Parts: sequence; C-alpha cells; structure tokens
Amino acid sequence: MIKNLLQNVKEKFGSLLSKYGYEYSFDGLRKPNRMEIIISAIATCLIFVAIFAWVYISAETTLEKREARVPSIYTNVTLSSEILEGLDPEQVTKNDATPDPDTTPIETQTQDKVVENEPLDSTQQTPEVETSSNTTPSNQISENDKVDPVVVEQPSQKTPPQANLDVIPNQPVWQKNAKDFTALPRKNRIAVILRDIGFQSNNLDVLLTTVPNTTTLALNPYSETVERDSKLLRRYGYEYLMMLPMEPIDYPVKDPGAKGLLTTISRTTNLERLDWILSKSNGYIGVINHMGGAFLRSSKQLEPIFEELKGRQFVFVNSLGLDKNIGQNTAQEKEVPYMSVDLIVDSVLIKEDIERQLRSLELLADEFGYAVGIIDPYPLSIKTYAEWSEKINRSNSLQLVPFSNLLIDEPK
Repeated sequence: MIKNLLQNVKEKFGSLLSKYGYEYSFDGLRKPNRMEIIISAIATCLIFVAIFAWVYISAETTLEKREARVPSIYTNVTLSSEILEGLDPEQVTKNDATPDPDTTPIETQTQDKVVENEPLDSTQQTPEVETSSNTTPSNQISENDKVDPVVVEQPSQKTPPQANLDVIPNQPVWQKNAKDFTALPRKNRIAVILRDIGFQSNNLDVLLTTVPNTTTLALNPYSETVERDSKLLRRYGYEYLMMLPMEPIDYPVKDPGAKGLLTTISRTTNLERLDWILSKSNGYIGVINHMGGAFLRSSKQLEPIFEELKGRQFVFVNSLGLDKNIGQNTAQEKEVPYMSVDLIVDSVLIKEDIERQLRSLELLADEFGYAVGIIDPYPLSIKTYAEWSEKINRSNSLQLVPFSNLLIDEPK
C-alpha cells in the first residue's frame, strides 16, 4: 500500500513538473551509503554540540546582565540600645549590617539610544520667572521661608509594614533628604529623573503643576536660580539631585563647563570644583553626572571624588546607562550608593520616539521589577511624559516612584 502511495505521489509530482516544462527523473534516486550516513550523523552532532556550548557560555553573561540592574548600596548601621533590648543575642552578629559581596552588581548591560548631552553653558543666565497671583506653586520664596514637611498621599490599598528610618541611628544624609514615599506592593516601579532644571528656559511653576510629584529633578549648578529653585522643590515635596559636569570622551569638542571635573587637572582643583558645585544648594540626595565618559574611566581621578561623596553621604547616579556602567567598581570600594539609568527618554525629540522609549521603561519594569529613565525639560518631552504618567497612575501593575525609593526599598 505504501508503494502504491509513493507511486501516486511520484506520478502527480511528475505531471506537475511536466506541465511547466521541467524535465525530471526518479530513476537516479538511491539510498545513501554507510559513509554518507556517518558523515551526516557527525555533522548533526556537531551542530547540537555548538548550540549547547553557546547556551552554556552565554548563560553566565545573561545572569550578569540581570544582576547588573540591581542597585548597589552599602551602609554601616549601628543599632541603638533600645533596638537591641528585645533581640536574641545569637541573632545579632557583626555581619548583619555587612553587604553580601555576591549581590554586588556586575559591569554589564545594554541600553537604548543613550547619547551624551549637549554641553552645559556656564555663561547662560536663566531668565527670571514671571508669576501671577493665580499661579501655584509660586517660586517667589524669601530667604526666611520655612520648608514645609513633605505630605504624601497614602495609598488606598494596605501596604506591608515598612522599616521606620527615623529610628536608625546615623541615618545618611541622602535618606534624610529623600522623599517620604511608600510603594504599593505587587506593583513594578518606574523612576523618572527630570534634569537640567534651571538651565533650559522653562517656567518652574508651570513645570511643577505638570509633572507628577514622584518625579526626581536634577538641578543645573550653573543656573543663577539654583538656590531659589531648590527651595521651591523642597517646599512642594519634590526630591532632587545636583548635576555634576564631567569630562566627556570627545572633550573639548563637548565642554562640561567652567567647573567641570577633568582628567587633565590636579586632584585638588577637581575637589575645589566639586565643592563649588555641591555648595550651590542643599537638601538634595546626591549627584548625577553630566557627560563624564572620560572622567568616569579614570579611577585615579574618580577615587577622591567618591571619597568626598561618601563623606557627605550622597548617592551617585550614572546617567550614561548600563552599557557604560563605568565608575561602579570605585563606588563599591568607597561604599557610595550607586545606580545606572536604563535609557534617555527623549534622546530623539519626536513624539513617537519618546512614546516608544516610555514604553521601553514599562517593559523593563515588567521584566526586572523596576526601571530608571532620564528626561529633559523640553515642552514636547514634558507634555508626552505627563500624558504617559496619567496612564501609569491607572495601571494595575506599574507605579511611578521617586528615585530614592529604589535604594531604600531595593528591588528583589
């Protein structure tokens, strides 16, 4: 029966070939000999061996890429006598406050569309903001104004108990300045950093009424209004960083400005410039580099900078992204809390591209539990970000959080 079936197939296939003018012959078909079978079997085995070898070799790299997204934070915690009273002495060991070296992130990961920023203009003056009596909030703040405490709306659903940071002795400065925020359980987190505040010609009053208050802002140290802007941010409960200009790879084509940290000047001069930048304001949680592709690769120049950041108890945010996860080893050695951003949202100022990058943040958060993006204060960027944030607020699986929340409550 099988022979008849094969004969029918040959006849039909042959007639089809003849119909289109093709010559054919099945007479020459033969069974493969023993040597051909052996060669085919060996080739097949080699293909499978190559596949398994590739999977084995790339598995470690894949794990490293996932672990590289885990934020690193190292703090020495000294428990007070009040806390120790109710604890079993056997449970209190000197390793309780020591970070596990096996959980330290690894220098690897890729990022979409990461580009270095345009150089900061150290001579640009930010225009005074015109406000009206109907505009809220107002940045006309006197030097004697008191900073109101941050008021955070409690989530509607019940959250698990959180550690009370106020009872921990020697709480670092960055935690004291961090926004008081409790993330909802079982929701992946997205942090967005809005940088160049005071550099772009934007109205900060209008900006603060547009972006969600979970946004972390980054102040430009060259702005003439940086102190006034920082008071306004503190008054209305916004968390913020200070931008730290550093030497880029293509310096001096791109210039980080008059106070930028450079690899070609002395350690003392760099520390003086750092002090000038950090003294421009207070109340911030740390610094985020502007440019810095060359400076972050110079461990010799970077070590004293991170020593100073450690002494001031600040965090460091790498704006160059995970594929340029440089400076991380030095940060770990100096015990400086460190994290890299995932992508720049508006590296291309086209609405569709911005929306695509925001969607990428969602996908990263779904896969890893959190994601970090950077955005600039361009009108199109702000409008698109504000519209997208409303959608995230309605999401059942995602939430916007301040950047510090990723360090205080580290993703699992």
